[in-house]
Amino acid sequence: MFRNSEWLGQRDSRSPATGSGVSSETPGVNESKACTQEGGHILRLPTELLSMIFDHLVDEDKPWLAHLLIVCKAFLPGAEATLWNTLAIKKFTDASETINMIREKPYLAAFVHELVLFANDRRTSLAEPLDDLLPLLADLRRVNLIGDDTELLRVLHRTPSRLRALTVAGKSHALLLVEELLAAQPEVVSLTLILAPCNVDDQLHALSRPDDLQRMQRLTFSAETLPFSSTFQYPYPVTHLSAYAVSHGDLIYALKLFSNIPVAAFIVRTIDSECDLECFWPTRIFADVRLPHLAHLKICDKYDEYTDLCGDDDTMAVPGLGGRCPALKSIIWGADRPTMDALFWPHADPDTSAKNVLMDRYACMLFERVPTLERLGVYQCRDADMEAVYEKRLEGEVYERAEDRSLVGPEYKAMIGRFWSDSPTASSQDTLIRAAATRSLGG
Repeated sequence: MFRNSEWLGQRDSRSPATGSGVSSETPGVNESKACTQEGGHILRLPTELLSMIFDHLVDEDKPWLAHLLIVCKAFLPGAEATLWNTLAIKKFTDASETINMIREKPYLAAFVHELVLFANDRRTSLAEPLDDLLPLLADLRRVNLIGDDTELLRVLHRTPSRLRALTVAGKSHALLLVEELLAAQPEVVSLTLILAPCNVDDQLHALSRPDDLQRMQRLTFSAETLPFSSTFQYPYPVTHLSAYAVSHGDLIYALKLFSNIPVAAFIVRTIDSECDLECFWPTRIFADVRLPHLAHLKICDKYDEYTDLCGDDDTMAVPGLGGRCPALKSIIWGADRPTMDALFWPHADPDTSAKNVLMDRYACMLFERVPTLERLGVYQCRDADMEAVYEKRLEGEVYERAEDRSLVGPEYKAMIGRFWSDSPTASSQDTLIRAAATRSLGG
């Protein structure tokens, strides 16, 4: 627990050495007192600013934030707003208790903007309490459904809220209900689908209604067990595309479908025996598709246990590369340990007796052929699952174009690659949702 004076950084007024009062000339003390006297105390801050502080400092578990509710009345509005921003319902009793609390304090409903539903308990359904809860949440903007209870999708269809973001992680038979829900929610701008087929012989439903999702900007899709080509057949107006565990062929289908739209793409690419040698390099995708508006590309390679590609100078070049990605500004490439060793291991040049590095030559080729390219980063993937590769802050070897157009690097430093998650509708629990969805599907 903290005291208000600790927020101001004030110290005890007695010196630890002598026990006497601190001299008026002691640096920092007069300034702190003046700040308090002139209205600089944290309790004098506007409620809106306190809410911003709480939002910035909150962590996933929020234990200390709950204690603020009993510290001071001035903290109550901001702390409640942060605590109730995301509502997680895991069981029937959670929903019932939440309904009772909102009915006791109706103003709490205005704080709820995101709802996370874990529907993995087959003994009891959340459909009945959810049907009572949704009419109370008029300001709900984001819904994340994790589980196989398709009845919840039917209940969500009746929600009075205007959703902006939807995440569904479950079986593929839910796609028809998802499409019907999207038809009733025309303002959805962010859609995440993590789906698995129920049976091999299931007839898959594809999202193909041209009138739906006309405002969608962000599409996230996991294709590990369900092909992209079996799910999407209409070029919705996405600007940020994320595809997980996608094969090279399925990736090319997705990029061609949205070829004239995306400005950022985040791809977890599966490298298997069907990939040619050129697939070692992330820019291989531009050999099959032209992406005139793509500005940022993040690609993480996931090798299967039977495939081992080797990169060399003969396979790195793509004919007409600059014209196939004329707006490209940054590339972030995630590679496994063997690939990193191959990229940065110095080899002797028989002609010059000098050491040269394969990654250096690849960077020189890219910056020469893509005039718009400003930054190229490569980092070692810690893990192949979705939770690990969806990091917002990465560290690795970075090449950059200097002001005089020369190539600088590599330099090991942080890479800010948040272009695929920066959005007013981006969920604060994106990583949690992906991890939970992966576990719920047996990933």
